Amino acid sequence: MGIAEELIRKRTELIGDMEQLALRIETIKKQVAAMDQVIAIYDPAHQASSLVKANQKLARRRGQRLLGKPAR
Repeated sequence: MGIAEELIRKRTELIGDMEQLALRIETIKKQVAAMDQVIAIYDPAHQASSLVKANQKLARRRGQRLLGKPAR
């Protein structure tokens, strides 16, 4: 196998790794959001992290676009 083929193979492998990591990150974000909801039940003063709130907003906007609704 030549250098170009090896580079292409490695690039493909790295893209697969990125896709798996992106899915893992999304799963963790959902888990953190769920934990924040449960914590809020026991501690109403609990504030979800700004990162989680920003991700929730982005997810809602993406969902609206997928449904054909305009983003706010």
